[in-house]
Order: sequence, then structure tokens, then C-alpha cells
Amino acid sequence: MARANWTLIDGQAAMRGVNLLDLPVGRFLRAVCAWVEARIGPEAYAKWEMKTFMPAVGETVAVGPWSQSEQAAVFMRAAGSDHG
Repeated sequence: MARANWTLIDGQAAMRGVNLLDLPVGRFLRAVCAWVEARIGPEAYAKWEMKTFMPAVGETVAVGPWSQSEQAAVFMRAAGSDHG
């Protein structure tokens, strides 16, 4: 999405005096994500974010929201149990 809309994203940041390419990678990513959410709304953003940041098929994630332990904990919370 950022590539397809880069001139708009960059132009809006430039109007605020920010050169996105000077930002650390994490800040750059958060800026682009904020731009996306502002345009598509929170519900569509949640779906976009999940699809965009989902690990590649076959990739094993050791820590973080996509790790097996975190996925199991989310499942247990949804099932009404605090065990995990």
C-alpha cells in the first residue's frame, strides 16, 4: 500500500516538515501504518495489519504475537481460561 501511495504519503509528511526516509525503520513503519489506518478506518486496518504482518507460510516465530505460545494464550483467553 505504501509503494502504491508513496507520493501522497511522502507529500503529506513533507507538508509537516518530516522526511520519512530520515526516520529509523520502526518509526517509518509506524508512520506508514498510521497513514493507512487514517484512510481505511480501524476495523479495516486491523484486518490489513493482520494480513500484512502475518509470518510467511512455513516460518517459525519464537517470540511475539505470532509465536505458538502467544497464539495458545490468546486461544485460552478467548475460551475463558487464564491458564497457559
